[in-house]
This record gives sequence, C-alpha cells and structure tokens, in this order.
Amino acid sequence: MVFGFGRTPKPAINPSQPLPPVLPPEAPGNGRLFLHKILEESRGALDAPGFELLTTNLDQKWTVHSKAVQGSKLTLVRLEAEVPMPADSLFRLLTSMDGKRIIDPFPREHHAEPIKALRRPPGGGKAGIVYSEAPRFAGMLRPREYVTCDAEAPTEHFFVCKSCLVPEGSYAQAQKGHVRANLLFAMRVKERKGARDSSQLQMVNWLDLGGNTVPEWIANLVTERWYFQGAMRRLHTYIAQHKAST
Repeated sequence: MVFGFGRTPKPAINPSQPLPPVLPPEAPGNGRLFLHKILEESRGALDAPGFELLTTNLDQKWTVHSKAVQGSKLTLVRLEAEVPMPADSLFRLLTSMDGKRIIDPFPREHHAEPIKALRRPPGGGKAGIVYSEAPRFAGMLRPREYVTCDAEAPTEHFFVCKSCLVPEGSYAQAQKGHVRANLLFAMRVKERKGARDSSQLQMVNWLDLGGNTVPEWIANLVTERWYFQGAMRRLHTYIAQHKAST
C-alpha cells in the first residue's frame, strides 16, 4: 500500500534547513583528497537532517523524502527502505550490472567505461573516473552523458557516483549533440539488528540533466515521485523472481 500519490502537490521542502550547495564537479588533482571530499559529501547527504516525507509504502517498507539544496532549484531525494536480503548480498547485487539496471531504468549505450583509476577507498574497495552515456529518452531528452567518480567501500557497504571533470582529452567536453549531466548519487546498506536476513538501505539522488533540457519542476517531479519508487518496484520484482527460481 502506497501513500503520497494523487494528493494535491505541495512543497516538500524545508527552506529553513537547506543542504549546503552540492559541490560542483572538479578534476581529481590529488586523488586521495579528491576521493575523501566526495565520500564525505555523500555521507553528509545521506545523514542530513530536515528531510520531509513524500511517500510511504507500508507493504514493501520504504519511504521517500525530499530536501532543498542551497543555491539550486533541484531537490535532493532520499530513500529509506527495509529490504529482505542480508546486507552483504544486497550490496553485491546493487553494485553489479543487474543492480545498475535496478537503480537506473534508462538504457545506457555505454556504462561506466573506465577513464582513470583512483586510490582505493579506506578499508578497500575500488574507485575510478568513468564515462556513461544515455540515449535520447522518449524523443524528449537530448542524449546525456556522465563523467563520474564511482567509488565502492565494501566494508562500509557504501557506494557513491559523483560528477567530476576531466580537464584534457576527449572527455573534457560533451560530445556533439549531447549534454553533460551533473549527478550526485550515494547508497549505503546497513545490517538490521536482530534481523540477519534483512537490511536497511539508504540512497540519495540529486540530478541536473544539463543544458536546460527540462524545467526544474518537471525534474523534481520525476526524482520525487517516480525515481526511487520505480527502483524499489524493480528491486522487489528481482528478489521475488530469484526466490521463485531457487
């Protein structure tokens, strides 16, 4: 059962407690400091107070929340969910290619093509600068591309995908006919005390599609009312199908 749809839209923002500005993309000069800054920004977004509830699904045990970002008309959206999978298994799934398809419903012509490796995050894992591309969507959005720092910290069950810059070479500018999107996405999976077969999933997403492709209110409508809701439907469908197959 889902609550929050079909009601009269109202601002889901607490303007008295906006987040600091989402850091603009920058080039990874000192790789260690660069990665540290991105990880800290992402943890801060996941842990920020003052989010306001948008949607509740009692059957699947998840909620979606929204929050203002200082200096931007685009909102940050957070998912809180209980998922019937152990934390290790859920993190491995969501960082696999199957998991990327669960999280991102848009087809990608290129997905996380390596550009540059970075230092490993504290506690192990991997990090690097990657390129992804999404084709025109439903005849509306221009083809989009992303140059991001993707970092995994498995001991923390933490993943971040944050836009960055490549100062030189073929990735320095968007391809002809494409727009360069600006993205902050972070995910963290925690074990639930006393419930070894389930875990607590947190995600945040802030997305600027770039090039004034759609008005901000439409972009916010998509991220607030559709993005995580769709991701949870796909995740629970995947879990149900694989339980049935075993």
